[in-house]
Amino acid sequence: MQVLPETPLPLIVAPMAGGPSTPALVAAAGRAGARGFLAAGYLSPEAFSRDLEATHGAVGSPAFGVNLFLPEARPVIPEGPDYRRYREALDGFARARGYLPPGDPAPFREDHYLPEKLALILRNPPETVSFTFGIPEEAPIAALRARGCSVGVTVTTAAEARAVPGGRADYLIVQGTEAGGHRGSHTQDGDAAGIPLRTLLAEVSAATSLPLIAAGGVSRAAEVRELLAAGAARVQVGTLLIAATESGASAAQKEALIAASAGESAITRAFSGRWARGIHNDLMREIDPVALPGFPTIHHLTAGLRAQAAAAGDASALALWAGTGLGGARRADAAEILAGLDPAG
Repeated sequence: MQVLPETPLPLIVAPMAGGPSTPALVAAAGRAGARGFLAAGYLSPEAFSRDLEATHGAVGSPAFGVNLFLPEARPVIPEGPDYRRYREALDGFARARGYLPPGDPAPFREDHYLPEKLALILRNPPETVSFTFGIPEEAPIAALRARGCSVGVTVTTAAEARAVPGGRADYLIVQGTEAGGHRGSHTQDGDAAGIPLRTLLAEVSAATSLPLIAAGGVSRAAEVRELLAAGAARVQVGTLLIAATESGASAAQKEALIAASAGESAITRAFSGRWARGIHNDLMREIDPVALPGFPTIHHLTAGLRAQAAAAGDASALALWAGTGLGGARRADAAEILAGLDPAG
């Protein structure tokens, strides 16, 4: 088992749950000399099984990764007057735009179907598996390693890195506040600001000897060189790939990303109850003042509204996850985009 196999490009294509990550994108990353990750978050076991099989077929080998969400160690179930204010604001937002207001959240699995997905991975293993929102237990790690998978854990602070028990991870994904999408913190606590990637990479480097993947707002080859020189073993990119040909992001999300300029991303928990970074839009402006923690309840609560907006091509109510590396996204094949990030170029 190689922890981080050598690749022509020292780049990881981020797992982007909710649409962008597809078997085609993962395969394109591999052909370009990088490593792609399939996002299993939010997928049912049936959908994940199809994507996993398709990715193996598209890549032609296990040379890719899979990312899994871990269940909340301390689920936050919103209730009381703050939750009622949030619901009222969300209902008003929906009605003002002609959408059906959200009803009660659909039933959901707190564990993100983790046992079922692990079983599928063990039957058809990729090269590596990473975990977000916590630290996996010993038993699944041992089972994955027995099938030749290395294991990664996402961290957002040096304290989280130090909390990973010895032998529980082969590498860490160091996610700075510049990263698009959900912050992979191990709890829903913490403030909105987060820690800048360069600072966090230095702090985590001092706290562990594990190989580190630096993630957050990377959009230029010079930034890749800088992070590698600062001690990263690999650099992860995501936002620049959302508009790629092989991405499964909606047309509205791709258009919004291409039109956005640097500085237009912001951190919110209005969509899901967890801190996440995306392009600032109407829903964030109106709902952020009453937003509160409550993932995954709030994620499922807003799902219907987001689906209506996506069908209408209305970016004002979509979760337009994107990092601070805005301004460079374009329609192009993933290989062309990744070639532009080659630190040797």
